[in-house]
Amino acid sequence: MMPESPQSSLRVFVDTSAFVANALEDDRWHGEVARAFRQACRRAGTTLVTTDLVLVETATLLRRVGGYEASSLFLEALDAGRLSRALEVVFMDGDLLALGRQIFDEWPDPRLSLTDAVSFALCRRDGVETALSVDQHFCAAGLKVLPELGES
Repeated sequence: MMPESPQSSLRVFVDTSAFVANALEDDRWHGEVARAFRQACRRAGTTLVTTDLVLVETATLLRRVGGYEASSLFLEALDAGRLSRALEVVFMDGDLLALGRQIFDEWPDPRLSLTDAVSFALCRRDGVETALSVDQHFCAAGLKVLPELGES
């Protein structure tokens, strides 16, 4: 049996900022993020990965800024993605929380959320090197970020 090539099994972490930008057409990053989502989904062997914390944060933020319908549409899309195995949701356990807490405690930026710290911990633990995000923290954490962020 041939080993899988890196091309055939890319895992891309999806952050709250990408889910929100993709969902809200008036978000300044909507066009670029929507293109990045389409490209990632079209690439054979790509699995989008996120955490339960990101999903909770996204649904809550969408409900606050986009209203009930935006949050509801996001949750429906989530259900469709999970059913088609296009999205893997990793549920936080004690070990992942401990790793995230360590990053959270060591990171000097007061704007870093515990959700992001747990996301970085997951990426480090599981070897995920690419993230769909418009949050500069993901660049600072050493991840390749899609779409590429310029100075804005």
